[in-house]
Amino acid sequence: MRAAYRSKGVFVSSERCRGAIMLTSLAAAFGCVMAAAYPALAQPQASDLAGRWMSSAADAKGQLRYDLVPCGNGWCGVEVKEDKTCGRTALRLDAGASTQFGVTFFGSFERAAATQPYAVKAQLYVQPQPAAPSGLMLFVQGSTDGNFQPFRRTYPMQMLMTRAGDAVCHAEQRTS
Repeated sequence: MRAAYRSKGVFVSSERCRGAIMLTSLAAAFGCVMAAAYPALAQPQASDLAGRWMSSAADAKGQLRYDLVPCGNGWCGVEVKEDKTCGRTALRLDAGASTQFGVTFFGSFERAAATQPYAVKAQLYVQPQPAAPSGLMLFVQGSTDGNFQPFRRTYPMQMLMTRAGDAVCHAEQRTS
């Protein structure tokens, strides 16, 4: 004989209660197993920015490559040409600030020499499903408005980059 309980005006059988408890227990156990199997992601540091970075998509000039190296009080992105030689400094970033999502940098990006630079924000983070062996990703977005506007709806320049090795190029020294 089944026992029935009255709960808020509805009769609930003990079998139904037992099934709900079992399902809740299984869900909790599955969550614990997944948490143990999927290690916590390491928080990147500003120093993790050092290295060669490649864009995930090619443009008219091919796949973009930059060696990001320390320069002054921040970071410089030296263009790496198709023949693997070092070019000019195209990206300049500040020292960076840690956030809950990774490290955020602000600066400027000049895609081609003598063009109007983009005011940019770069976000360094760890990708949960790594597209690169290091798992590090760099997302750069900006506009030519002069100052980076964080609440803008769209950005004319967006670049997703993966770390592709150690930097070989060095930043040019500024004379002024």
